[in-house]
Amino acid sequence: IEGDLLNPFLSSEKVAPPKFDFVISNPPYIPRKEINDLPADVRQEPSLALDGGLDGLDLYRRLIPQARRVLRPGGHLFLEIGYNQAEEMVFLCQSNRFSGARVFQDYAGQDRVVYGRLQE
Repeated sequence: IEGDLLNPFLSSEKVAPPKFDFVISNPPYIPRKEINDLPADVRQEPSLALDGGLDGLDLYRRLIPQARRVLRPGGHLFLEIGYNQAEEMVFLCQSNRFSGARVFQDYAGQDRVVYGRLQE
C-alpha cells in the first residue's frame, strides 16, 4: 500500500481503521539545515527521503498520533531516529500514550531507534 504515512489506513470515516501489533518506520529525520553537510553518497538520495523539516521531527509529529490510532492496545512502535533526537522523541511518544519509551543504540553507540508501547 502506497500512501502518506498511515493515511491509507485512516482515510475512511465510515470504517474503523485496521488494528496492527507493530508500526515500524524509518521516515526522513535529517534537519533541513544539515542536509548539505551529509556525505555526497547520502545527498544523492531524493530530498523527500532525507528532509525531516526544520528540526528533523516533522513527520514524527504526524506519524506518532496516527500510529496510536492504528495500533492495538499494547501494540509496539519502533522508529529510526537521528543520533541527537532521542530526548524529544521519547517525549513525543510519552505524550501520545506510548509507555515504556526507550532508546536503542546502533553498533557505533549512537541513539538510533526509539520504542514505545501503546498503553492499554
